[in-house]
Amino acid sequence: MKFVLDTNTAIYLLGGKLAAPLPAGHYGLSVISEIELLSYPSLSMEEEGVIRTFLTSVQCLPLGAVPSRYVGQIA
Repeated sequence: MKFVLDTNTAIYLLGGKLAAPLPAGHYGLSVISEIELLSYPSLSMEEEGVIRTFLTSVQCLPLGAVPSRYVGQIA
């Protein structure tokens, strides 16, 4: 894994609203971001399906797995 996405970046990616494409690489997402993505109150079943499909394409990281000193910023 080369990059760890935060929740907002994942939302913009899923919504097709990123200002620029993400660089090629392997991505991870914290379990907190996974919970945040799936807990939106008015999430439709279709949106949940899109999120769950996305989650199969990234590595889900448990709490404490990503020390901040290793997380890079994507600009």
